[in-house]
Amino acid sequence: MVWNKADHTGNEIFMSIKLELK
Repeated sequence: MVWNKADHTGNEIFMSIKLELK
């Protein structure tokens, strides 16, 4: 599924931002 790949990329970016906030 295409949206699944996009969600995975968004999740990686979200985790990156979460680490930066910490």
